[in-house]
Amino acid sequence: MTRSFALKPSVRPASETYTVFDQLDGSHPWQQVLPSGSVLYPVRAIEKGQITYFNFSLAKEMGLIPENHDHTLNLELEKKLIETFNLRIINEFDQERPRLPDTWKLKPNAFMATRYLQLQHSSKKGHTSGDGRSIWNGVVQRKGKVWDVSSRGTGVTRFAPGSVRAQKNLPTGGEQFGYGCGLAELDELYASAVQSEIFHAQGISTERCLCIIDQGNGCGIGVRAGENLLRPAHLFLYLKQNRHAELKAATDYFIERQIQNGKFVFRNKDPRKYQYLAHSLSQDFSRFVARLEAENIFLWMEWDGDNILMDPGIIDYGSIRQFGLHHATYRYDDVERFSTNLIEQKYKAYQVMKTMLQMTDFLETGERKSLSHFSRHPIMKKFITNFGVARLEQYLQQVGFSKADIRILQEHPRLLHQWEKRFIALQRKRVSGSPRKVADGVLSPALFDVRNLLRALPEHFLKASSWESPDLAWCLDKMKTPFSGKKNFSGNLSLRILIRDLISYHKRLLKILNSRIPRSLQTTRTKPVLTGNALIHAIAEINASNRRAPKAGRIQNLIELLTLHFKPENSAAGNSRPLEVKDPQAWQEILNLIELHRYSI
Repeated sequence: MTRSFALKPSVRPASETYTVFDQLDGSHPWQQVLPSGSVLYPVRAIEKGQITYFNFSLAKEMGLIPENHDHTLNLELEKKLIETFNLRIINEFDQERPRLPDTWKLKPNAFMATRYLQLQHSSKKGHTSGDGRSIWNGVVQRKGKVWDVSSRGTGVTRFAPGSVRAQKNLPTGGEQFGYGCGLAELDELYASAVQSEIFHAQGISTERCLCIIDQGNGCGIGVRAGENLLRPAHLFLYLKQNRHAELKAATDYFIERQIQNGKFVFRNKDPRKYQYLAHSLSQDFSRFVARLEAENIFLWMEWDGDNILMDPGIIDYGSIRQFGLHHATYRYDDVERFSTNLIEQKYKAYQVMKTMLQMTDFLETGERKSLSHFSRHPIMKKFITNFGVARLEQYLQQVGFSKADIRILQEHPRLLHQWEKRFIALQRKRVSGSPRKVADGVLSPALFDVRNLLRALPEHFLKASSWESPDLAWCLDKMKTPFSGKKNFSGNLSLRILIRDLISYHKRLLKILNSRIPRSLQTTRTKPVLTGNALIHAIAEINASNRRAPKAGRIQNLIELLTLHFKPENSAAGNSRPLEVKDPQAWQEILNLIELHRYSI
């Protein structure tokens, strides 16, 4: 049983400049909407900690700091961040103590850990699962928008898989049970900050990192923010438990938040709102997952809707990575099971969407029908169609066609179908043999960089002043990757035919555009993506650089340089100001690592 505490406020007065942070006091509307949807934990302030990263651009967007604030930490801001976010929950293990230490400075309000479905738990109805090492700091409102803020690494909760497996309360920091520590490693937090900000700049919906606190033991607290951090798993929990009233309250809350943030145009009082919700989510999810596959972004998606946002978007970067090639066979090894692969993501998204339909139908009728009942639903058919259209558009953009080009080419659907069929078949060619072990999973690497070949074709035709197709050797050279090795593919007849046909269909697409070929060249992207392996090594170099010569702001500077390096030129998101390179040696090493791992997972 949870004990009650006489809480002693420890909040110190702050400057008027940073008073918006005071909204983040643990209170959140979810606690009132769904009292059963969370467990409230007393929290204590921890004085030991250093701010190593702060997202000034995001803070300005949220109204936490003034628009004209310098992109530098001052003592007052750092003090405010430590006061607001450097927290540790007083969990069930702590509450079993006969007496709490007098040195613990307690916050006035309790903070919630929310309940949601998780595949890792034996209970597939969400009775034991939820935030295992996170608490929700609250909400921030600015210019009609509402932002959720939560922190991970704040201590182990009763929802941690390790706590459930142990069948006892665990102390924060213990390592006896997997997923039962309650802390977050700094490397993981830095990687999440970099990758999420890059994805945001590229227009991919995602959580964003607001702040990272180094607590001095290789672990820290990562503060995330988003306009709506609810996951499908938050709602599916009540669907699986057949609790109609709670599911309605949760869904209505989600709809109201989306309306408030300008994401939905229908009204919450509209009797058809659940139908509108299903249609909207089907369209958004199909486009989202199509982009993930086309951009080679691995996201371990499952039926529980845990690792994605309802919006939809990316949340929890523990296993997320972007590949430099279409490594379709990679599977993450989570000790007890392997993940889905890149191609299977769309099937998992399909399952999530079918569960969404089951949910909205249950809300309207009060009867929970079987999932199979919705397999042939018109919305599911539309989901598949929208996925195909969105993925093809992504492929065309990636090889150099502008949006105006694509509108013209879409008048030739049969030709596009034949082109895409060959494109997909060629990019899925992989190294023969059984999957090989890699650091965190298994992989049979992709052989070719097909996009590089197609990006080079317009220039070839322009230089040749004719439409004569290049020979096989030229094509293989343009597609060459480290995984191609020195193998001679000239004798592979099926590969020769596949390349020949793809070149032929691509030539026909270019001929349709004709004079617009130079435009295609201008829109071609040549900058490599930040692969998962490159990011791991880049973060290691950032830490090594700081150890070599510790200096305030060094980690912040290198993280900002890294995120800015992958920001699209036409993007208004993120930091657009020129940045000084404070550690040229480390920055050059990071650039080398990006190039070295450009084709990896």
